[in-house]
Amino acid sequence: IVIASSIRVGNEIGKGNPSSARHAGFVSIKLGFIFMGLCAVVFFFLRYFLASLYINDIEVINMAASFLLVVALFEIPDGIQSVAIGALRGLSDTKWPSVLAFIAYWMIGLPLGYMMTFHWGVGPVGIWWGLLIGLVFVSVFLTARFHILSKKQ
Repeated sequence: IVIASSIRVGNEIGKGNPSSARHAGFVSIKLGFIFMGLCAVVFFFLRYFLASLYINDIEVINMAASFLLVVALFEIPDGIQSVAIGALRGLSDTKWPSVLAFIAYWMIGLPLGYMMTFHWGVGPVGIWWGLLIGLVFVSVFLTARFHILSKKQ
């Protein structure tokens, strides 16, 4: 979906159809949302089963299931940000998505994850919560950037 988004948006821009490029980008973002939403449902409902495929220790399965719960939650913003980056690439916008990703992961997600894990008592799953927060940030801002840039085309 990411590559198709980049190609479709770029082709439409190349043809001089900015409204079609905008439409292609948002359709791709919605498809990414739907697909990753389905993946999130699978991770959510099968988290204990998936963990039990690798180990029999109940305590470890419960810990792994708590990690997979966060994984289920970050599937959707991860899908959105990936496809939004592809759509922005189709608009020849690569610098700011990289800057936004750096801010999201290294300045927001990692420090928050560290604080949650080591200082706020969340435990090991805290690093995943930090990543989730970074993913939400970058997915919102990349989608907003695509909205703004595609409107200007």
